[in-house]
Amino acid sequence: MSVQLTIDDDIKSLSRWLSKTQKEQLPSAIRNALNDTAYDTMKYMRNVLPKYIERPTPFTIKSLQYEKTDKVKLVSKVGFTSLTFGKPTGKGSAHYMKLLIEGGVRYPNKRMIPVPTLQYKTNQYGNIGRGKITSLLGKKNHFQGTLNGKAGVFKTTGRGKSLEADMVIAYEKQTRYKPQFNFPTITKRAVNKLFKPSFEKNLNEVLRKKNLHGIKGWL
Repeated sequence: MSVQLTIDDDIKSLSRWLSKTQKEQLPSAIRNALNDTAYDTMKYMRNVLPKYIERPTPFTIKSLQYEKTDKVKLVSKVGFTSLTFGKPTGKGSAHYMKLLIEGGVRYPNKRMIPVPTLQYKTNQYGNIGRGKITSLLGKKNHFQGTLNGKAGVFKTTGRGKSLEADMVIAYEKQTRYKPQFNFPTITKRAVNKLFKPSFEKNLNEVLRKKNLHGIKGWL
């Protein structure tokens, strides 16, 4: 999932009062500004993500990436990595971040989705952790099965008549998510704040290199 950054009406309006020579430098300035804005937006989104998503993993934070524009399309992007965006590790994070951004229902990749109960101590990111279920089932006081119509991993305590079994991990057929992170709106808000000063800076730098007058007071 990504958001595209393109030139807007302000650039078109500005170009009307630039000289012909100055206009020739617009594509270079726009390209540099789009890339700078995409990079700064990526950093900003990484910083604010924990305000919306509880304890995001370093993997999720680092999977927020950006793509530079080319010389023709003048489009840069910011988003979560996927098989078609960024440089993903594995499948990237877009497939699960989509649920946290838009809300929806998650279905298991296999038979069930393991969900920790209050009886299970999750890792620092609130997750079960890779290999933990296998590790639990290797213990004598843990077993996998169905009790009272509920499937999961259970921990036994006591002996004989006082033997009890508490569910530590539930196996769910599906899990529901509410929207938590309005990625498109927050991203566009950051872009609107960052792009104009970046464009003016980059245009002036290009014009100075060509010994042309810069622009002032556009913001």
